[in-house]
Amino acid sequence: MSSCEEKILKEYICPVGQDKLKSFFENIIKSDHLGHAYIFEGAKGIGKKTMAEYFSLVVMCDSHTPCLKCNKCMCTLSRTNPDIVYVDKGDKATINVDKVREVIKEIYIRPKLCHRRIFIIDEAHLMNDASQNALLKVIENPPEYAIFVLLTENKNMLLNTVRSRSMIIKIPPLSNEEILKLSDKKSQIGVMYAKGNPGKYLELLDDEEFSQIREEFFVEFTKLFSKDEYSIYSILDFFLKYEERKESLFQFLISFFEDLMIKKNNINLPFTNEDKKSLIEKISAGITNKTSVNLLSVVLDADREAAKYTSFSISMQAMLVRLWEEIHD
Repeated sequence: MSSCEEKILKEYICPVGQDKLKSFFENIIKSDHLGHAYIFEGAKGIGKKTMAEYFSLVVMCDSHTPCLKCNKCMCTLSRTNPDIVYVDKGDKATINVDKVREVIKEIYIRPKLCHRRIFIIDEAHLMNDASQNALLKVIENPPEYAIFVLLTENKNMLLNTVRSRSMIIKIPPLSNEEILKLSDKKSQIGVMYAKGNPGKYLELLDDEEFSQIREEFFVEFTKLFSKDEYSIYSILDFFLKYEERKESLFQFLISFFEDLMIKKNNINLPFTNEDKKSLIEKISAGITNKTSVNLLSVVLDADREAAKYTSFSISMQAMLVRLWEEIHD
């Protein structure tokens, strides 16, 4: 084995978990049930691209294990396999029809190294109708060697005609135990908030501010349950201070009110904020079941509003007033 191949193998990390999917990939090939079109669906960061690359390894390797020794495996691992074509939006907002037409030209080039050609389309939901219809023609009548793997966060954003001609594979979240295997660096808070999403967990590991802002959030936000109506302004100042971190702020908000609802309604689910269990139990004792549901609804509405191009300050102030009214009605 060359030094280059040794380096490739050393850097390769087999996907953590997903044992059922790995076995499924191997079995459909060994049983000669390999299809021509697959849709891998899952949230951002869940591992769609990772599993598509593993699928490519299994398909391209002669032993279908994969062996990680043959030339085909080495080329696939190093992303130099000429028979694997990666397609994405590049610097565009969508995957337009011209890009798809370029891919279609590629489809009719026979394999150079392997017996198959795989076309992995990242963020396939960003194809417009014209792009999807152009691709549909070759999905319906593909060359015998062609396999399409469409990665999407939401399969319903793809045309029904595309979905009906593809095998849909939902990428499931990892268990907490599997998540902790992703890195030597560990974070229990990261595990709680990642909810089985490996990309999100690794992102949180590198986010040095996350835990500190979260602690500030619980100090500030729980003031809303006091009798001091003016606490709204203190909490609003906190939100505006971290406006650039509004995605994190809504993670804290939503998970907190989900935990309250879980506790108040005796739902058999673990808390996201397990380390704040005593606080959640104390607050839940002072509200009704209906209030716990309404509070979460207010926050989810605010999250949708914040995603629009509205004033963050105005939407947060409106949310806090609504929450106050629900709590102190």
